[in-house]
Amino acid sequence: FGGFLIWNVGDCWPQQSDSVMDYAGTPKRVFERLGQMFQRVRNRHAARIHGRRPQPRRSGEGP
Repeated sequence: FGGFLIWNVGDCWPQQSDSVMDYAGTPKRVFERLGQMFQRVRNRHAARIHGRRPQPRRSGEGP
């Protein structure tokens, strides 16, 4: 299984770091990009919750 862990969500004081939100709670530029990257995961999860099963794909097929 593969996965992705966003380890540092927010800064606790003004600094440069790898977090996705600054100390004031303002999203950094990477925050929006992560949302785009995880959209397909959210869609598949929502489909399973609502009883719709997505069509299986073969390895190497695009979205």
